[in-house]
Amino acid sequence: MRTDEGRRGLDPAQRLVFATVTDDDEGFAHELGRGPDPGNLIAAAEAERATPVLARRLRSLRSGGVEPGLPAEALAHLDRLAMVHEFRLRELDDRLAETLARFGQEGIRVVLLKGAAFTRGLGVAPTDRPMGDVDLLVAPEDAARAWELARESGWQRQADLPPLEAYEEHHHLPPMGDEAGLRLGLELHTELFQDENPFTLSGASLESGLRPVEGHPGVFIPSAPDLLLHAATHLVWSHVLRFGAWKTLRDVHLLLASGALDPEAVSGRAREGGAASCLFWTLELARAWGGVPVDERWFELLDPGLAPRQVARLRRHFALSLAREERPGTVALGRRFWEEAVDPEGQGHGAVRPWTGSERWIPEEGLPGGGGAEVPSSGRGPRLLRGWGAIRHLARVLTAR
Repeated sequence: MRTDEGRRGLDPAQRLVFATVTDDDEGFAHELGRGPDPGNLIAAAEAERATPVLARRLRSLRSGGVEPGLPAEALAHLDRLAMVHEFRLRELDDRLAETLARFGQEGIRVVLLKGAAFTRGLGVAPTDRPMGDVDLLVAPEDAARAWELARESGWQRQADLPPLEAYEEHHHLPPMGDEAGLRLGLELHTELFQDENPFTLSGASLESGLRPVEGHPGVFIPSAPDLLLHAATHLVWSHVLRFGAWKTLRDVHLLLASGALDPEAVSGRAREGGAASCLFWTLELARAWGGVPVDERWFELLDPGLAPRQVARLRRHFALSLAREERPGTVALGRRFWEEAVDPEGQGHGAVRPWTGSERWIPEEGLPGGGGAEVPSSGRGPRLLRGWGAIRHLARVLTAR
């Protein structure tokens, strides 16, 4: 697939941001030549938390004598934003190290998840894997003690959250922030997903693949296959393919480049665990949006039975929906597209959907893909979708504009 075709639906600013997923200078220069609007570029980079990486790539061009073709004031603004983000990321990494040391002293066993696994476990520089908070998995019986230790270590409960007892059956404790007000975050998890989920991937299933993190007694990271499956299910299921894509695709690139993944074995686990379509779409978007070289064998093994034109249409829908506020009338349409892509019934998900378990925690209008009209049941054909927002979105998907 040509990258130009794969990135249809993304605007020029988003295309350039996703061109930083890999280190492909030629592809980056090609997207830069499209002349993205400076304001949109900064907004897209901020939305994906890609600002430090984008700014560094642009600085690299300038140091090599190549002018990016963007206004000097926009480049300066991007550099200032990147400097702030880089400072926060280094602070977050330092705070993570301090927290892990305190947990180790008290005998709290920890598994690093998502970005923390890459920065502390795999040696990726914090500024190369931007994140807003760190996610740590602890045993349920250690959760209350870990929470108190975190508070003693300078983390505090974030404001405007449901009461503590509301989290008793949740898969993580209330999110915490830093006392210094740097907008750093910590989430202590007792499981990978909320109770209502269709996957076999869980805290217990990670155990056989865990490996210790050097320099941090009692701290572990999941295996490369588990990191990939968690990244895929988190993007496609937990985030319903609406945000967090750039970080996920960057993680996929690093994992595939490590050579630690066997397509047959990982695909088999994904199929058995209800995550095959999540993995397919994560790899498809890594290839299409991020320009990640993905072995064709993955797609043969994970083939969801969708025609190429159908894949292209769904990919455009996800591009158009990415990090954009849903217009009136588009919620039901978005859910139908998601179900067409993920095929939850065919994956053995039963009646569970990402939006069915979250409504206890977030008002319906605040859910990713939440609110709006009822979703038509699968296989019965579309109902009349009200609102010009849905009509405009559908027209853009079908016309590739």
